[in-house]
Amino acid sequence: MGSMSIINIAVLFQIFCVLSQARDVQWNSVNPYSENSPKLEADNKIAIFTALEKIPKDDKRFITFSEAMKLMIYRNSKNLIELGTEWGEEKCTYDGCSTSIFGLFAYATEKFLISVDNDQNAVYKAKEATKWIEDNVSVIKSDSVEFLKNYDKPIDFLYIDSMDYDEKILDHIQHYHLEEIKAAYRKLHKYSIVLLDEGNMDHGGSNKLVYEYLENLGWERVVNKWQYLYVHKDSLL
Repeated sequence: MGSMSIINIAVLFQIFCVLSQARDVQWNSVNPYSENSPKLEADNKIAIFTALEKIPKDDKRFITFSEAMKLMIYRNSKNLIELGTEWGEEKCTYDGCSTSIFGLFAYATEKFLISVDNDQNAVYKAKEATKWIEDNVSVIKSDSVEFLKNYDKPIDFLYIDSMDYDEKILDHIQHYHLEEIKAAYRKLHKYSIVLLDEGNMDHGGSNKLVYEYLENLGWERVVNKWQYLYVHKDSLL
């Protein structure tokens, strides 16, 4: 188990005991922002809390990661795609440890995460960080646009963070991320969730062209922090 603590193991065991019970609620038709939406069950709250233990509550990604996981539970999301892996657990506070966090969440809630990066070192570190949950996480070395063109399943959750903000090459970064969302778009659906890193930054951040593209197609920003979280407006009816 490596760095997993006895407490975390006990918590995960509790999660699986509850998750093993049959459920008769179809979450993907629920609008979590309506006044009548059901409360999250205790086991799902534990899954989110456990996954987020790697970063402090004041981390700039904490709120959006938490909200994204809540939405994934409500919508019964199964296929999770991350573009740009984490750079190792030693940089959790800096870059969010996203692969470990969403991987642990996938493990605890019976989902599957694919994390894609074209940097061999990043892929290696992400694989090392998630090797104990490899049944629920796959880390792939690939160009993200090419991967998306060949991916043949619905995308329930998409996290775009493949290139970091850099003013010197910002135009290239923004256009590359635009190519990613275009390649992914035909796999998105009414209840998909899209999380964009580095949205609230100068010059529109690294995903400026992505959120403009989404908003023109009827997507609504439901969280507006360091990161932007989007759902389609038709899913909120």
